[in-house]
Amino acid sequence: MNGKAIYMPKGAAGEYSKYACNFYRGCSNGCSYCYLKRGVLKHACSGDKPVLKSCFKSEEDAIRTYHNELLSMLAGKNGEDIKKHGIFFSFTSDPCLPETIALNFGAISRAMKYGVPVQILTKCTEWVYTDFGAGLQYDLNARKYLSVGFTLTGRDDLEPNAAPNMERIKAMRLIHGMGIRTWASVEPVIEIASSKRCIADTLGYCDEYKIGLLSGRKPDYSKEDVREFVEWGEKVLHGVVKIYWKESVQKFVND
Repeated sequence: MNGKAIYMPKGAAGEYSKYACNFYRGCSNGCSYCYLKRGVLKHACSGDKPVLKSCFKSEEDAIRTYHNELLSMLAGKNGEDIKKHGIFFSFTSDPCLPETIALNFGAISRAMKYGVPVQILTKCTEWVYTDFGAGLQYDLNARKYLSVGFTLTGRDDLEPNAAPNMERIKAMRLIHGMGIRTWASVEPVIEIASSKRCIADTLGYCDEYKIGLLSGRKPDYSKEDVREFVEWGEKVLHGVVKIYWKESVQKFVND
């Protein structure tokens, strides 16, 4: 499956979800570690302002294309599979930016209507206090099919235009209190101590942690540091909430 809107991500992105949707490229959060600012994806995806992907003529064309792709998948051989694995929003921009949220939430609503689970991952929090967020507590489909994730690094200085990490944690607590499933992307781990604090500060209202290491430059921690982190995480989280150590953690420790 490789449509204009819905596709099957590969590599590290594939560890988050089997299916994903990207409407925009570029992001205004300004994260210095962003993987889209490096390598082969730099010119294709990066930018300080989200723009609609060039394959779409307009936002109306984008939602129409997405809807047709979704219905085609549900009617075809991948129908049960996408209902099992759901759709991730999104890898090439933040789905909850003021410029991107209306189109993304329109697509999310359509997926949930057809019984397709949805994951979102964001560093934004203002939307939680608008109609987009407030409406979730009354949306039975959201309680059943939506999972809201926040990236937590503990390093606001490296994410200058994003909501502070503590604001994301506050928003996570509010959403979890609405009966909506929540999760944290503790990736990249820049400082192990900061990542530990983020995990400790969200215990009780985070349903799953996905943890991955910094890529693209040499980290300021050793294999022994990461092994200790994994041991700590297993001790604190195992049997309490779901925890997924990404391949970057496993390879770093075992290589």
